[in-house]
Amino acid sequence: IAWHKAAEKALAESQAMLRLLLDTIPHLIYWKDRDLRYQVVNKPFMEFFGYADPVQVLGKSDFEILRNPDHARRAIATDHLVMDSGQPQRRLNWSFVGPSGQTQWLEITKVPIRNAKEEVVGTLGTAEDVTQRINLEKQLLQSQKMEAIGALAGGIAHDFNNILTSILNSAELALLDLAPENPIRPNLERVIRASLRGSRLVKQ
Repeated sequence: IAWHKAAEKALAESQAMLRLLLDTIPHLIYWKDRDLRYQVVNKPFMEFFGYADPVQVLGKSDFEILRNPDHARRAIATDHLVMDSGQPQRRLNWSFVGPSGQTQWLEITKVPIRNAKEEVVGTLGTAEDVTQRINLEKQLLQSQKMEAIGALAGGIAHDFNNILTSILNSAELALLDLAPENPIRPNLERVIRASLRGSRLVKQ
C-alpha cells in the first residue's frame, strides 16, 4: 500500500510539473486523439480562444471549439493530412477572429503522435501568436507602396512641369512678336493663363 501511495504521489507530482511546464510556455500547445478530439490544451491556448477552464475544451472537436466552421474544416483537413502522411505541417499562417472580434494570426506547426508500435494515434500542435508581426509587415508594405506612389507622382509632376514651362515660354515669346491689336493675342494669353494654373496644380 505504501509503495502504491508513493507511486501515486510521484505520478501526481509529475503530472503537476508537466502542467506547469505546458502553461508556462508562451506558445499554444494542444494534442488530439485519432478521432481529432482535444486531449490536452495549455493555458495560452485557452486564453487565445477565450476559454476559462480546460473542461470546456477537452474531449471536444474543432467544430465545438473554434466557433467558425471554416476554421474547423481547415484544422481537421490539416490534421488528417498529418495523420495520413505521417509527416508534419510546419509554419502555417492562419487567421482567426478572436473573442474580441479582432483578426488574430497564428503560426502553426502540427506533427503526428506515434505509439510504441510507431502507429499514428493523433496530432500534436504548437502555435505562436504572430498578430503583431503580421500587422507590422502589413504596415511596412503599405508604407512602401505609398513611398513608391509618391516617387512616381513626383517624377510625373517634374516631367509635366517641364512641358508646361516649355509651352509657357513659347507662348510668351510669341506674344512679344505680335502687335497689340493682333487678334491672336487673346488666344496666346489664354494659353499662358492655363499654363500658369497647370504649374500651380503640379506644385500642389
